[in-house]
Amino acid sequence: MKVSTVQSAERILLLGDQSAIGAALIQRLLHLGHPRSHIQVTSTTSTNWSDSEAVQALMREILPDLVYVVEASDCPFDTEASAISSTALISAAAEAGIANLMFVGTVAPMVGASTANSRGIVSQHGAESHAAALQLCTLLASQGMNYRSVITCEPYGPCRPPKAPTSKSHAAGLIEGLLSQFTTALARGLDHVTIQAHPHDRLELMYLNDIAEAIVHVMDLPQATLSATTQKRSLHVDIGAEQVVWILELIKAVAAAVGFRGRFQLDPTPVARCSPRLDHHTLANLGWRPLISLETGLELSAMDFRLRHRTFQSTVCVT
Repeated sequence: MKVSTVQSAERILLLGDQSAIGAALIQRLLHLGHPRSHIQVTSTTSTNWSDSEAVQALMREILPDLVYVVEASDCPFDTEASAISSTALISAAAEAGIANLMFVGTVAPMVGASTANSRGIVSQHGAESHAAALQLCTLLASQGMNYRSVITCEPYGPCRPPKAPTSKSHAAGLIEGLLSQFTTALARGLDHVTIQAHPHDRLELMYLNDIAEAIVHVMDLPQATLSATTQKRSLHVDIGAEQVVWILELIKAVAAAVGFRGRFQLDPTPVARCSPRLDHHTLANLGWRPLISLETGLELSAMDFRLRHRTFQSTVCVT
């Protein structure tokens, strides 16, 4: 029986814990039974992250069994010194002899029209900024190292990290804004809301906890299974949503989650923002599908928003 790479890891180094995905990944690892003391993160080290030699020395000192390099679109490597790239971090891990590594990148919406192939998948994942890291992981995997990579669609949903993420993805910020507008309208007894968005805005979303679970699932797959399914030398998988969501669908779904039954109109922005389409078939063939539907995810997000803004709502109601 194969020993789980993630479950058997006694020391885990997570680079990028201040992103929402990094924070959710910590919670997932804790849920799997890893003691918090066994998970080292960038925000609790004194390392100069702009110094590649210092990073390599830290990895040799910690000797983690598993390294996650999380470079989300909301925090393109979010340490204090972002001068060091994910590619340099992956190289440092390889030089330090780290056996297992997972690179996590997240796509950002593209402004204007996008070019997709016959399956509707945008070439290069619409994430050219991640290309060098993906290529390096592929090269190291071809040399026999267990260096894997995933590109995820945009995350949304409540986050319960030890330290709040420094910023949010476009989708998470958009949903937070809609929750605020509809909640405020309800509190003030308004029946009409104006929303700034382009009618052709299109998003590919996944609940944050689902993304964290998918990342761990891919990391734990036997290497032979992953290689056979992807039919490539690389150990790469997209974490894509099964369906895209158009802005009007999203607005209606958020309004329903909040309980707003009034009208809304769009104040169109100059250009549309479209999430690149990622492949979801490979991950399904590898035995994983998301658990949280958009409706459920938005209801959970609305509940979290209300809990975080109770004081705000009380103030609005009495003014």
